[in-house]
Amino acid sequence: MVARFADELELEIRREALNYNQQFGWRLLYSPVEVLGGADVAFIGLNPGGTGAGQKLDYFAMPPKQSAYRDEIWSKQSEKGAAPLQLQALKIFAYLQASPHKVLAGNIVPFRTPKWKYLNGETKRAALQFGSSLWTRIFERAKPEIVITFGRDAGTAVAGILDIPFSEDIDSGWGKIKIKRGRTNDVCIVGLPHLSRIRIFGRRDKALEPFSRVFGDLR
Repeated sequence: MVARFADELELEIRREALNYNQQFGWRLLYSPVEVLGGADVAFIGLNPGGTGAGQKLDYFAMPPKQSAYRDEIWSKQSEKGAAPLQLQALKIFAYLQASPHKVLAGNIVPFRTPKWKYLNGETKRAALQFGSSLWTRIFERAKPEIVITFGRDAGTAVAGILDIPFSEDIDSGWGKIKIKRGRTNDVCIVGLPHLSRIRIFGRRDKALEPFSRVFGDLR
C-alpha cells in the first residue's frame, strides 16, 4: 500500500513539473519511502535548492535506511551530514531519540529553485497549493506526533495544512527571534527559523538550552 501511494505521489509530481516547465528538477522526501506508512517525527522545509547550473536532479525518496541529513554531502567543503542544516537536524533527531531514516523529512514544495524568490507570486501560490495537497494526504497517512518546520513560509504552510495555529512563542536564545509552537491532543507543531542561516542548535555556549525549552516536554 505504501509503495502504491508513493507511486501515485511521484506521478503527480512529474506531471506538475511538466506544467511548470521545471528546469532544476524536484525532490520530495529526504528519508525512505517507508516513512509514508508512519513516523513519530516530521521535519519539513519549504523547497529544495537548485544547482542553477543546468543540472536537473529528480528524487522522490532516499534508499532504505538512509537519510539525506546524515548520508549526503551538501557542500564541497564538508563531509556527509556536515553542512550547517544537516548538523542541526541531526542534533534535533538525536534529542528526540528519532533515527534519521525514520523521520518523515521533506519539503512542502517539491520543485527545486536556487532561491524561493525565483518563483513569482502566482507561481508560488500554485506551487504551495499543489504541495499542500500532497502533504495533506501524507500527514493523514503517516500521522506524526511532532511536526518540526524550518523557515517562516514552511511553518505557515504546514500550520495551515494541519489546521493548528501557532499559539506559543518560545525564546530561541538568538536575539529577538522566537520559536513558535502549536498543539492539539494528537500533534505538536514547532516552527523554527531557517537553520541554515540561524544556527540555534549549533552554539556550544548554549549547550542543551534550546532543546529543553522547545522539545523538553515532548518526549
